[in-house]
Amino acid sequence: MTARYDGQAEWYDDYIGPSASTNISWIVDLLGPGDGLCLDVGCGTGLYLEAIRSTGRTVIGLDRSADQLRRARDRDHAPLLQADATMLPFAPGTFATVTALWVSTDIDDFAGLVEEAARVLLPGGMLLFYGVHPCFNGPQSVFEKVSLTR
Repeated sequence: MTARYDGQAEWYDDYIGPSASTNISWIVDLLGPGDGLCLDVGCGTGLYLEAIRSTGRTVIGLDRSADQLRRARDRDHAPLLQADATMLPFAPGTFATVTALWVSTDIDDFAGLVEEAARVLLPGGMLLFYGVHPCFNGPQSVFEKVSLTR
């Protein structure tokens, strides 16, 4: 299984890591307090695993890149899994929360990711998608919380 970020984990972590690790309040604010299992799809080098955990959730990280996961293991003790986000290896209704942060520009089948996230969510569960990757946005970014029901 090859991934776009294989061979680039160190560069990515050095480039994104410093700003990401100092600016996590938006994740906590958008998620709010919670509990249960949370799947962080596209967890990368694990920059946001602790922020998710700080909301009360039990986080599991998932990424396609073995290199990114290697860095995540160095950073955090969360369970980590290498898998394709469009074919999640979990039963329906496994997670209270699914996060997909900065991944829309990194996956060819984003609709497939959303379908899989909906499948593995518990009824009434929360999907937190945060849009365009940080290298494509700037100070004009707005953080909003929108509740959806299915």
